[in-house]
Amino acid sequence: MKWFIDMLTNRCPVCREGAIFHSLIKMNADCPVCQTHFEREVGFFSMSIFIGYIVATVIALPFFIVALLLRLDIYWLIGLPGAVIILTTPIIFRYGRILWIYIDEWLDPRSVK
Repeated sequence: MKWFIDMLTNRCPVCREGAIFHSLIKMNADCPVCQTHFEREVGFFSMSIFIGYIVATVIALPFFIVALLLRLDIYWLIGLPGAVIILTTPIIFRYGRILWIYIDEWLDPRSVK
């Protein structure tokens, strides 16, 4: 369960100490502690886009359901979840990448330097 807390707190999946991001959307190229390079190959973070779609859907779906249950018109039905997604885009971007780094590390672990 510690890996989940480390993931939520933006920690490197290899050493679990260094930060992956050093600002809201600016990512470190390497771990500041163990020097692990996060981007394994060109296009490595392409999969994080699809993970971001899933995260955005999970975030927006409750707002869509509430608008549907309240029988709001189509503008609210589309606008409310859309506004929520736009407001949470930096968080979706950040955690899409963090989730992908952790999934990749789980599937293909690196050795600690």
